Amino acid sequence: MVAAKSLPNFIGTVIGERYHLTEELGSGSYGVVYKAVDLTNDNLVAVKVIRTVGRSPAELATIKREVALHSVVAHHESVVGLIDAFDTDEYCYMILEYIRGGDLFEQIVEKKSYQGKDELLRRAFVSLVDAVQACHDAKIAHRDLKPENILTSEDGSRLYLADFGLAMNQKMASDCGRGTSIYMSPEATGELTARQPFDPYLNDIWALGVILVNMITRQNPWSKATSRDADFSQFIMGPEFLLEEFPMSKGAFAIIREMLDLHPAKRISLRALRKAILSLDTFFRLPSQRGYVVREHEHPTTELATSESELRSTTEASEIDIPCTASEPLVRVARDCSAGSAVDLTMAQLGLPDSSSCPSSRASSGFSDEEIVITPEGTTFTTTSFSSKATMWERMMVEDYYKEVRGGHGWQNGSASQILEARYRYREVQYDRRYRYREVQYDR
Repeated sequence: MVAAKSLPNFIGTVIGERYHLTEELGSGSYGVVYKAVDLTNDNLVAVKVIRTVGRSPAELATIKREVALHSVVAHHESVVGLIDAFDTDEYCYMILEYIRGGDLFEQIVEKKSYQGKDELLRRAFVSLVDAVQACHDAKIAHRDLKPENILTSEDGSRLYLADFGLAMNQKMASDCGRGTSIYMSPEATGELTARQPFDPYLNDIWALGVILVNMITRQNPWSKATSRDADFSQFIMGPEFLLEEFPMSKGAFAIIREMLDLHPAKRISLRALRKAILSLDTFFRLPSQRGYVVREHEHPTTELATSESELRSTTEASEIDIPCTASEPLVRVARDCSAGSAVDLTMAQLGLPDSSSCPSSRASSGFSDEEIVITPEGTTFTTTSFSSKATMWERMMVEDYYKEVRGGHGWQNGSASQILEARYRYREVQYDRRYRYREVQYDR
């Protein structure tokens, strides 16, 4: 990692005449985290070391903001405690609470802690929702929620929010594309919204939805919420894709669907989410119900994998983010660099015909006539045209498609053809495609 290579090895060093650094726990783009002993009381702590010399004014401001915003919510029982922070001529040191259970990624992938354990998953996820609620109540959006930035108790029953490196306390964000691709909302990636400013607080809710999918299924639903991603394309065409492809209960799917609403303003609130999670009977689909549903008009050419041992990851990652404790898990998800969530965009703002009825999910959309499309290579596909009840996103794609046909430029040039091509490519060849945690070691 960049930070690990640019920083000297601090193991064996005593900083602040108090903290003896004994072991490296993790590293990221801004610094390295060490396990340390507080020599005044023999307590274990985690120390995040960040180089400040040679940083730009903007980077230094980011470091200061991380310390300041973390300190605001550090008192909450589900946020990693910030014990102290100080700097020298070259480095900034953050003294953090040491959490013994490692991070949520380990609990999900290595320990498989939540598989089939409704009450354990419920307690853990509710504690995470409470942490995010505390941040939002303090006018702070985290903007980089993911398993690697969430630490856990040893039994996995309580989660602790960490790493406020991208946190902000503004109502809107304009820096699209910053964060971790898998957990970024469509508005945060910016592709489908022409990189319009967005609401970072609503993006946190989207990220929680993806994390809940991780905890239930040990899989990622997609690689990135863009039209170029075949799995996300399927989700746009019909959110039921998640229920059909992943072993979650109908009740869990209903909640996740509200968290992953493509219309940001329609996403479930954190308080309603907490209540829904507490009242859910089970997160998991029964083993006898784990066969994957194939729609009538679809004819898969490959057999779907139905056991965990057959699953393979297709995700790619480039950078390890800073886990404040625990040994390195099998794989860390990359921080692409994202900010928050979404703006309630109207059709007029996107330069498209207004519609008084833009349902937020595929449930109320309809398809009409089918037609045959023959590609230049001679491959034949059966397509479906969209009815007037299509969702906002489908309308945008159709409008873009017609502009492309007429030689014009849509709100995102090429997005309609990309997503439609991805849809049929998925149907014909990639029925077993999912994005999962890749079980290989990083070359650090």
